[in-house]
Amino acid sequence: MTSNLLNILQKFIGLKEVESLRKYFAQVDIEEASHEQKLIYVKFLALVDSIALAQIYIEKWGLESESNLYAELNYLAGDLNKAKSYLPQIEDSYLKADILLLDENFKEAQQVLKKESISAKWFYYSGRIYSHLNQLEKADKSLNSALNLYYRHNDVVMTSVIISNLVVLKSRQQQNHIAYSLSNQLRELLKKIEFKDFPESKAKLLINQGLYLGNNGHPGEAISCIIRAKLTLDRFPNSNDFIRVQLTYAYNIMDLGYIKKAIRILQSITPVKKFQQFDKYRYLMKAYALLDDSAEYEKALEKAYEFQDKSDSFDIIHLEIDRTESEFYLNQELPNFLKAKNLTQKYDDQESYYYLINKINFLSLNFDNLDDSIKFHTKNSLFKELNKDRILVALKEIQTKDYSNALEHLDRIPLNSSPKIKELKGFLKEFCQSKLTGELRINDQFTYKDPILKIIQHYLDRDTNDSTCEVLVLFKSLKKHQKHFLKRLLEILNINLLENITFLKDGRKVSLTRIEILEIMKHPVKSIIDFKHNIISIRGNDLNKRLKSEVQINLLEFLVNNHLRYKSKESIILEVFHKAIYDPLIDDNLIYVNINRLKKTLGYKDSILTKDGHYKLNTKDLYLGINDL
Repeated sequence: MTSNLLNILQKFIGLKEVESLRKYFAQVDIEEASHEQKLIYVKFLALVDSIALAQIYIEKWGLESESNLYAELNYLAGDLNKAKSYLPQIEDSYLKADILLLDENFKEAQQVLKKESISAKWFYYSGRIYSHLNQLEKADKSLNSALNLYYRHNDVVMTSVIISNLVVLKSRQQQNHIAYSLSNQLRELLKKIEFKDFPESKAKLLINQGLYLGNNGHPGEAISCIIRAKLTLDRFPNSNDFIRVQLTYAYNIMDLGYIKKAIRILQSITPVKKFQQFDKYRYLMKAYALLDDSAEYEKALEKAYEFQDKSDSFDIIHLEIDRTESEFYLNQELPNFLKAKNLTQKYDDQESYYYLINKINFLSLNFDNLDDSIKFHTKNSLFKELNKDRILVALKEIQTKDYSNALEHLDRIPLNSSPKIKELKGFLKEFCQSKLTGELRINDQFTYKDPILKIIQHYLDRDTNDSTCEVLVLFKSLKKHQKHFLKRLLEILNINLLENITFLKDGRKVSLTRIEILEIMKHPVKSIIDFKHNIISIRGNDLNKRLKSEVQINLLEFLVNNHLRYKSKESIILEVFHKAIYDPLIDDNLIYVNINRLKKTLGYKDSILTKDGHYKLNTKDLYLGINDL
């Protein structure tokens, strides 16, 4: 076997290219293979979870004395505890560093590398370690040195791996324009022919790019990367990476609002790995909760607990966080919040603690622990969560009517934030600016995609009939958690779209929200009159603009205020026309003409009832504003 082929096979092992190794060994008579090929073959068996079979071949071929072999096999099989047990005997510094990195023992990994001579690989490992230790400038320097050396050696695959690391690093350093530029370079590199034999590495890099782009306000490009990863692995539908692509794709499109499509994808896959089964049902939990489907949510929750690794603190914490979030979607209650919070503190997991606080604060628009949350997310460069914190700070300022300060906080949110945050930022900026200028109106030249923002936009633009219809249609389409979010947002903005107003209907008091009032205003039979709130709608017709005559307005208001009884012509002349004496010869015709004009304006014959020369408003299917009675 040539040294070049041996290097390629070793690279396959290092990058865990299972399918390329499978394809290679399908063409080789392993019993006639060289010693080096046999060593790579047993490592391949460990990669595909056949460590027991690997042991049989080790004994058969007499490979027991090979240094580092058992440590590497257990590392490749993902058995960290067994791999760690071999640490004192391991001679290969990079294998030792791999195990220590997996164990998050970064400083000891750094000490191990001091024995090695400087090379591209050394710079790459050093950069990863510095990054984990939050020494970002040193990580940047090391990774760039590795990049230059791999690029000089025309190693397209490792050059791409380094750039992928640099994208994440530059994002953490808040150098977003550089991160995005590197991301574009990486996507071009991934089109090169050299990746033909490294499909799984290509797919992993595409997934990582998709996650970066999705978290930084480029959802279309993110989905594009994930679809490319999926197409790359279509030939290997049972590979772990293919399942990972499907899971990532489902999670991302769910974040964009394609809940039912995400469910179809999740239901179509059958992961072999237990942790992927766990992720599948975690995502299904959230999806069903977003659709208000409590029965399917309970089934997914039960399955998630079944596949949870009870010894893994990540699984334990994040299932409770997901459960807390899902139950809030279903019931707008947080029965599991304290349990999830206590678990993050029990395992001293600050990142999960602040993730939970951030998630619940944003869903319920609360401001608990906001200062601490901002400090933590800023220090740890967690920009997705930090942008939500900044929205909450701005809303807190809006609630106290400090619109200038709110604008300052909103301006700190970068342009490349997620679509939801970008829209909310734009909406709140317009709201603050309109408050400062004294004209409360949201730009009607731009249509928001978020249904909650669209409702407020159309409500503020409610001069038109179309806007009223749009508000009703959108409100009816909202899920429970969205209605809760809308209600809380309106409270903070002091917009009374959902306030309760008391009316009289058939002698009974009835409380209606603005949404319900709008619904009555569009009803073909029902009518509503409330002079205090400037609402006059008869059988689906808004009469505010049509009631131009002061006499008609005064006459209607008189009939409303006396809706319980028939009123005489004399009382109408005295109270509506303000005459001192009623003269039948003159005033009967005046009353008759104006009553008929008002009937015509109201739009139907029996809107005003007549009995023995007395008049009364027909209150059938009519809601009357009680404050004016």
